[in-house]
Amino acid sequence: MLYTLYQSLMILFRIIEVATLVYVVLSWIMPGSGAYYFLGRFLEPLARPFRRLNMKLTSRMRIPLDFSLWFMLIGLDIVRAIVQRIFYLLI
Repeated sequence: MLYTLYQSLMILFRIIEVATLVYVVLSWIMPGSGAYYFLGRFLEPLARPFRRLNMKLTSRMRIPLDFSLWFMLIGLDIVRAIVQRIFYLLI
């Protein structure tokens, strides 16, 4: 049962990761598409804290780029590593 929960969380992390990458690509090539808005409804709440971080960093350096989704992917990877360590200790 615990292993099933672990596998489910890893699949969820992977889905969020792939959806984020698709969202980034769609923002470059088809920003008005339905798929872009659909993914945005689910990913924007996750990206919101990283958007604040991005605004603080880019406003100081005067860089007009949005790195918030990349920061989100890094944060997701950190959370995934923590979850893996917890489950390795439990299993």
